[in-house]
Amino acid sequence: MTGQTFAVGPRPNGTIEMVVTGSWSDQAGAAFVEEGADTLVLNYALGFDMADLRFLDGLPVRNLVVIDRRLQSLDPIYGLAPTLRNISLTVDPALTVDLERLPELTEIQADWGQIRQTFRSAVHLARLFAGRYTEDDLWALAPAGDLETLVLKDRPRLKSLDGLAALPGLRHLGVHLAARLSDTGAVRGSMLRELHLEACKKVTTLDDIATCGDLEVLDLSDGASFSSAEPLRALTKLRELLLSGSTRISDGDLRPIADLPQLRELRMQSRRNYRPSVEEVQKIISERQ
Repeated sequence: MTGQTFAVGPRPNGTIEMVVTGSWSDQAGAAFVEEGADTLVLNYALGFDMADLRFLDGLPVRNLVVIDRRLQSLDPIYGLAPTLRNISLTVDPALTVDLERLPELTEIQADWGQIRQTFRSAVHLARLFAGRYTEDDLWALAPAGDLETLVLKDRPRLKSLDGLAALPGLRHLGVHLAARLSDTGAVRGSMLRELHLEACKKVTTLDDIATCGDLEVLDLSDGASFSSAEPLRALTKLRELLLSGSTRISDGDLRPIADLPQLRELRMQSRRNYRPSVEEVQKIISERQ
């Protein structure tokens, strides 16, 4: 269904989404309810144009996406507390969210500074995508002990993965552009299935990662030089290995990668000293499928 300032319809993930493409209207509000929508997208780049969010009052919104740095207050979102489960915010970094007033949230995408002060209330959170994380380790996330997915992006100041033990259900960890991260000891023996340490150039050893026997996806793209790929032999469940960009295997021996029994995808920069070559390893993988 499409109106003058909105479009509403099903998404592949099973949700029914309304995208607001202008000012809010009574017609949009009625359509949201009548079409059974659960997701509301307010993106200035798609035309959303409202001075505030007071129109949210009373809407049965389950998933809210707000991309608009012009907004001066987020207070109206608290009226959605009974139904709101997922929230994604790209707004003025000075605007903060009181998570104590949104106790049923299971997913948050926001800058860490916007949720830091009340994160102790995020007890039902399953997925967190936080930008500009300012802590040295992960202990500040301990209140969200049920986290399953954690992604830290936009140059987190993380130095260590200490605190991971407080998140026993975590299965997907992503840390991107963490220039200071060097200590990965906390992943030893974890139950992670996906680990993304993209552009974390101070991570220079594979020994800790090699103890994560349940890993299925490992991304060390745009990283450092690792002396050998030999530790990777222990990752017998690995399906995807991403070592593109600046990441290198110094001794050039790619046999430990070629021998991984479940590997289905390898992304890696070709280099003259690699034996077998990246192309040869990829051929071995494809013939195994």
